[in-house]
Amino acid sequence: MPREACSTPWAVFGVVLIWIVSAACLFILHIIPHVGFMSSFSEFKTPQEGAGKVAMRDFVTSLTFSQGEIRKMQATPSPYAEWLPHWMQEPFEPNMRLIARGQILTEQQAAWLLAYENQVKQRNILNQNLEPVIQTALIMALILLVFSYMNSCLKTDLLEMRGRYAMCIFCVLFHILLLVLAQWVSQTTLRGGPYLLLAVLPFGIAPALASTILGTNRGALLAILMVVISPFHVHGLPPAATFLFALAEAGVGIYFFGHLKKRLGFLLGGMAYICLVLLLITFCTWHDHTDWLLERSASMYWLNLFGAACLNGLCLILVLLLFPVIFERFCDITTPSMLMELNSRDHVLLQRLQKEAPGTYKHSLDVALLASDAARVIGANAPLAEACANFHDIGKLCAPHCFAENLLSGDENPHDGFSPAKSARILRQHVIYGMELAQKYHLKRPIREAIQQHHGNSVMLYFYKKAMDEAKSQGNPPPDMRDYSYDGPLPSRPEVILVELADTCEAALRAAYSKNKGTPINIAAKVNDLFIAKMQAHQLDNAAIPMADLFKVRDQMILTLCSMHHERPEYPDKDNLAWVAHELSNKTTFKGKPSATESPAAESPAAESPAAEPPATPSAPSQPSETAETNAPPSAQP
Repeated sequence: MPREACSTPWAVFGVVLIWIVSAACLFILHIIPHVGFMSSFSEFKTPQEGAGKVAMRDFVTSLTFSQGEIRKMQATPSPYAEWLPHWMQEPFEPNMRLIARGQILTEQQAAWLLAYENQVKQRNILNQNLEPVIQTALIMALILLVFSYMNSCLKTDLLEMRGRYAMCIFCVLFHILLLVLAQWVSQTTLRGGPYLLLAVLPFGIAPALASTILGTNRGALLAILMVVISPFHVHGLPPAATFLFALAEAGVGIYFFGHLKKRLGFLLGGMAYICLVLLLITFCTWHDHTDWLLERSASMYWLNLFGAACLNGLCLILVLLLFPVIFERFCDITTPSMLMELNSRDHVLLQRLQKEAPGTYKHSLDVALLASDAARVIGANAPLAEACANFHDIGKLCAPHCFAENLLSGDENPHDGFSPAKSARILRQHVIYGMELAQKYHLKRPIREAIQQHHGNSVMLYFYKKAMDEAKSQGNPPPDMRDYSYDGPLPSRPEVILVELADTCEAALRAAYSKNKGTPINIAAKVNDLFIAKMQAHQLDNAAIPMADLFKVRDQMILTLCSMHHERPEYPDKDNLAWVAHELSNKTTFKGKPSATESPAAESPAAESPAAEPPATPSAPSQPSETAETNAPPSAQP
């Protein structure tokens, strides 16, 4: 098993941890007095203030009073003892309706509600009815088991890596704690009713954070779990309304923040999130026929709703700005903002590569273009593929002059004086040194994988054949192929697979063009042969890319290589350029039509230039070129 893979005990521990925290939050929510979907007694402090108010919902009891508890309650000093209602003279069960919806409260009924609230606060925590908590906790356990089973059946990589699995657990726990915190603030500070609670509840923060850190697909899968468990962690609101809010806000968070590439996206996403919250609250007010919210006197209440929604959106933006930076610094994860920084090519390693190994730097840029184009075709992470390609050959800084792309025309090839075994060790060393640089500069795990795995365990054919020829001529046994192979391991991440294929195709095509100058090369046939050779050498055995997507990758790389190796017509020679300069110097103006004595065709240098006829492109002739080299090593042919 890979070192960073998530083992079964870790998976079980994560599920149990989520369930324990969820059950604890359910217990806390159960003992916090919560406001109903339509607020009643929380809006007044004395019976005189409550008299004349309209009950916006059916007020039902949630406690069980025995005969002994009633006597104890009557003996307890209370400012509303004389207002004890008739139903407190005998035992009663929960869910008894005390006040009907739409009923105008009298002073006596307002006192009843305040007396009941006082008893709820005084009731001992251990005497609470924990049956709803136990039932909800069991349902939560069932949901977690079903989600885990669904994830294993779909064979997603959501729980494949230990760090990724830890981020999943954190996002779910963070979502639950945010819901509990928002309800506590709403009940203890805001006390503005259920609509204000809906505006404050941050349903979209954790799903947006998950999509930003883990990617849109994984974030959407994790958001499904968060949306399903949200109604169980919100008290006082109908589950349908809670589910609707959670689903809509999670969808907006994933849509706007899953592929965030510009800073303006934070502002647009926050504004869209605020507008969605206000729109959903407006729909709820229309659905519940709360006409008083449409009156002019309710303008202050709407102002409070708007402020709560803006606070919710501001918290979303702050979390998405702060948390990814913390995670990418202290955890081994990549975020879109980090990939944008790496792809800006301002990194010190890329600056060194440009100065010390310019040929390798140009090769890395071409590989990045090939890999990112192919990634977009199959739906892989194009910025990650580009970043992996930019850094995959930084290990060549150990000996830039020993790699062919850094040799100028006429330079002596240092490998001519080396034995094949020494040359193979130098080529293998660039992977080892690249990993050391990656560790030193704290490059993230996907980029380290690209550095280590972009050659797999392939054989350095050029030096292996050279060693075979020397052994045969000297009468020695053939050399061990493992001494002329890279150390691997085989790549499995789709972006690293694309870097490996792009590295091979770009280097082989450039070597073929350098060897066969002026000779057309069938790029399509060459790339197809390279792909088949990779598969026959078992270099794609661990690839997490379907065969159909490999065909798409091959076709896209052919198109990109054809555009990279296009030909242009020749510029005029110096005699023609001198003639053009002379003609331009004799003209006094460039406005108006030429005179009748002047021939427009004679004034056009392109008409007399033989370079005006564009040659046929050699990128895709009908027959393969037999002169194309197939056994040259991709990146280091001396």
